[in-house]
Amino acid sequence: MITSIDPEALRPRVEGDFANDRVKHDIMARLFGDPSPTARIGRFTVVRELGRGGTGVVHAAYDEQLERKVAVKLLHADGQDPGARARLLREAQAMARLSHPHIVSVHEVGTHHGQIYIAMEFVHGLTLGTWLKKQPRSWREVVEVFRQAGSGLAAAHAAGLVHRDFKPANVMVGDDGRVRVLDFGLARADADPDPTDRARPLNSSLTDADPDPPTHAPADPSRPLDASLTITGSLVGTPAFMAPEQFRGERADARSDQFALCVALYEALFGARPFAGDTIADLMANVLAGAVREPGNLATTGAVKLPRGLRLALLRGLARRPEDRHPTMDALLAAIDRATLPRRRPWLAGIALTLGIGGGLGGLALGAGASGHVCEDSSAALLAAVWSPARADAIAAALRAVDPNADDAWSRARARFAAHADAWQREQVATCTAEQRHEQSSALAGLRRACLADQLRALDVALALLERPGASLAARAADIAAGLADPGECGDTRELQRRGPEDPARAAELAELRAELARADALRNAGLHAEALANLDALAARLGPDAGPLRAAEQRSRGRLLAALGRDKDALASLQTAYFTSLAAGDDRLAAAAAIDLVELSSEGLTDHLTAERWIRHARALLATTASPTLQAELARAEGQLAGTSAPVDAPSRP
Repeated sequence: MITSIDPEALRPRVEGDFANDRVKHDIMARLFGDPSPTARIGRFTVVRELGRGGTGVVHAAYDEQLERKVAVKLLHADGQDPGARARLLREAQAMARLSHPHIVSVHEVGTHHGQIYIAMEFVHGLTLGTWLKKQPRSWREVVEVFRQAGSGLAAAHAAGLVHRDFKPANVMVGDDGRVRVLDFGLARADADPDPTDRARPLNSSLTDADPDPPTHAPADPSRPLDASLTITGSLVGTPAFMAPEQFRGERADARSDQFALCVALYEALFGARPFAGDTIADLMANVLAGAVREPGNLATTGAVKLPRGLRLALLRGLARRPEDRHPTMDALLAAIDRATLPRRRPWLAGIALTLGIGGGLGGLALGAGASGHVCEDSSAALLAAVWSPARADAIAAALRAVDPNADDAWSRARARFAAHADAWQREQVATCTAEQRHEQSSALAGLRRACLADQLRALDVALALLERPGASLAARAADIAAGLADPGECGDTRELQRRGPEDPARAAELAELRAELARADALRNAGLHAEALANLDALAARLGPDAGPLRAAEQRSRGRLLAALGRDKDALASLQTAYFTSLAAGDDRLAAAAAIDLVELSSEGLTDHLTAERWIRHARALLATTASPTLQAELARAEGQLAGTSAPVDAPSRP
């Protein structure tokens, strides 16, 4: 009989909650005489079981080589069915191919006594379903968490993979606030054939259902629609989140994942799923009919007021036909952001109209006959709503939560943002003061204020990008800051007069469109190219026939993005369109900027030095009548690069 246990004999080599797990494991082994107190899967020491499902069991384990806790998924000992083994291997291969902050990382794939296992990142946190139930969440919190999950799915789609079983149970919200999509057990390469892709439709007699994925406890048997189905000869998935094409046994693609995410987000926001049905048969009938329940009719949403654009984005994602949904996951996320971003700072929605027509705080000060100090105070108040030490510190904390080494990168970027903010405030004060002293007409002052309002919105958009929870953008923060336009360009009287005033009835709408363009540029500078392209596609669809300068700016932004993606010929077409559209609209500065972009593209991407020289001449001619030190510097840099790339290889070196 065991009467005591030597504590030192049980002392683990690790600390924290894992140490407690090891202590419990060793004590149980000693007390009950386990002949093999330290179970292993491959090189990993098993600590405890985390959960089990239809395809396997997940264990908490310890990686002694790298001294870290991992989650190891092992196929059931009696699961020798080739289909089950193939699903697990597919999960391992799919996840191992992905490296993204919002997808759980796979460390290793191997076999253990003939069984497949995968060692994954161990995430401390809650499943999304548990996170939603733990406490009341604002709709903005909910949307942000789903946006992160959608970003992970978009990365999988870009790699040619489809999840096919997205649901809150397959998403983890880490203690660090970062969201990870996991359990790609039903994923497969989008181009790969799969014997379950063309299968008989599901029906109400299905009984062979897997429990919830083995990342937590099995699914509640009282909620059969939440169980993952694994049916011979039929498509796998979870009925509550399955798209119509999955119910019909047709091939699932990225738009099926989009449908599932919209179902889950709809339920999280409104407290009920979009399609009624307590049985698979009833649910399937409503999904196939596209019978979405109206949010306003749900008793749980009485006090919830959501942006109309957000509801429309979800409804499109829930369309019955895949081709009627958003073209990509990135496009869905862009639509959600368009619906929610302007409301993060309500005053920004009308700032261009206020500053451009009414004069803003500066205009009110003028009407009261106030001194120049009021111009400084009003400008400082406008800027403080976007850029402040408190916001800079909050961004630092958000970046540090993802990357502990982010402080140095943010310190450099913060200095750039601060310099930009100071330049903006000086220009705003100068505009206000000049009008107060009657040194410029009210019409010209309005044009300057509208230009500065656009730049302030662009600054806010750039900072909001860095505030994203879980976004590891510290390394690109300085690039985002450098991509902001020079506020001094708003003082170019000749250029402002050339553009002329905008239609007051459309001023607010055009200001919003320019903010979307600024967001696309910030995304490009952040390296989020797929999201930037989706943003530009959505913006282009909203531009009317009279949006000449704005359309030219969109084409220039698109050309620069396509060049960054290595699509040089497409970039050439977009930049040339931007150049000629700018000329037709009388925007010489934008035309000069496009010409400089064409110099760089021709010399570096296309190695066409003669064409690059021609574009240099175009840019010089335009800059002769446009005061833009920034563009002059960019042209000089482009000329230097051309000189370096076009020099003869065999030119003799100077002594």
